[in-house]
Amino acid sequence: MDLPELDNIREYVEIPAMFRSDLTGQPIDRCLVCGRFLLEDGVQYLIEKAYKQRRQFHSREIIFEYAVCLDCHAEMRSSFSEESLVRIDGYFSRHVNLAKRRAQLLKTEGLNLESWVSSCVINGTPVEAMNEYQMLCQCDGKNLLFAYLPYTLGGAAMNDIMQLLSNKTLDQLDGFVEQYFGLPPEFRETPINRLLFV
Repeated sequence: MDLPELDNIREYVEIPAMFRSDLTGQPIDRCLVCGRFLLEDGVQYLIEKAYKQRRQFHSREIIFEYAVCLDCHAEMRSSFSEESLVRIDGYFSRHVNLAKRRAQLLKTEGLNLESWVSSCVINGTPVEAMNEYQMLCQCDGKNLLFAYLPYTLGGAAMNDIMQLLSNKTLDQLDGFVEQYFGLPPEFRETPINRLLFV
């Protein structure tokens, strides 16, 4: 996406419970791909967590959680087809202005993380109304940065994006999911397991 560079972000908080491991309660401290230790100042990385929600029971379960350093993220994205990248960037550009969103949230909500992730960044659907969703953030060492992330991506938006991906990109994502997650059969054919790195 064509977004202005954000240098020297001063808007950050220590990584809160929401973006720590659901399994251990501790920070996710290693890059899933290369194993790099992430909790040192200056090490930039992304955290992604995906949930399936059972609204009738007021419960949710984690499908996956991981962190990946920006180098590994860039390498993975570079393996996507050009067609997919153009379509994904176009989709986000049509539905959300991330720079304007960031400025507005900083002005009205400040560093209230819940406000940044309480609804789908694409269509505004509240998390409580979703069956599945992903939450993403960018971190530096032990801190969560309020850059163009954090945000939540809901199931409807994930379905839309899935339709934009080329077969090459879908194969890349499927291979990654199989290699690192080996998800149970009930999650293998859902959009949520194929949108890593998007």
